[in-house]
Amino acid sequence: MFRCGTQPLGLLLLLLFGLEVTALAECPWGCTCNSLIVNCSGRQLQQFPSDIPLITRRLILADNNLLELPPLQLNFLSDLVYLDCRNNSITEVSEAAFINILKLVYIDLSYNELTIITDWTFELLVNLVVLKIANNPGLSEIEKDAFSNNTGLRELDLSGNNLTHLDVSALSNLPALRAASLGGNPWDCFCLLEQLSEWMRSSGVNILDASNVVCNTPDSLRGVLVSEAGTEIYKACHLIFDYRDYLFLFLIGFGIFTSGTIVAWLAGIMVVIHENYLKKKEIDELEGEMDYTSVAQQDANTKKEPTPDVL
Repeated sequence: MFRCGTQPLGLLLLLLFGLEVTALAECPWGCTCNSLIVNCSGRQLQQFPSDIPLITRRLILADNNLLELPPLQLNFLSDLVYLDCRNNSITEVSEAAFINILKLVYIDLSYNELTIITDWTFELLVNLVVLKIANNPGLSEIEKDAFSNNTGLRELDLSGNNLTHLDVSALSNLPALRAASLGGNPWDCFCLLEQLSEWMRSSGVNILDASNVVCNTPDSLRGVLVSEAGTEIYKACHLIFDYRDYLFLFLIGFGIFTSGTIVAWLAGIMVVIHENYLKKKEIDELEGEMDYTSVAQQDANTKKEPTPDVL
């Protein structure tokens, strides 16, 4: 009985010991480790390190050649709160990349090759406080609900990308946002950017690089601050009248009304004249027929009268 009972206990102890050994694994080759911090920056890594201690809370992978964030290895680090992946070659972030690392409060994906941030890229990171996605030269689209679940986000860096427009709801739905960087993008200051311009002026969020957030197109607004282009954008996208426009419209309307009235009056006169002409013509024709009938009757009567005898 004793031996049978101790066998499962031994397996359990062995399993726990194995997990503890894994959690306290040695520092990955080429990296430096200090307590709960693993620094693998500048190691020319092309693949994500596979032997990172599971208790790691701060992981620095900057200045390498990583192409992706593999969900399998990354999600073992469930205690991770800080992830620095600056200056790599990451082209996309998988939907499953952050399934099990929900404690993340800091992510830096700057200087990579991202092209789009979708509604689900950071959907699960409800504790995120700082997000940096700067200087991705191919990043041209951020979907409007990309940060909808990151309601605790306080700092957002979108500078140096290839954004021409941005749905303002991506920013206005962040109640905790205190600072944002938007400069260095080729902003197209037309109708789609009108609300962003208004948000920059009225939101109270500190735009850290406000002097560098300028219009790239159209040519008439190139170099103008996006925050100051709102009036011109509004004029270009909405029909606006001043007193001269109203005066012009009044004169045009009055002219059309007057012309219409005169034309209608002349047309009425012509109709009346035409109707009178037709009536007169009809009467003349009836009178002509009556005269003809009367003359014919008289001729007939004359022929019927007997010729008197001559004595």
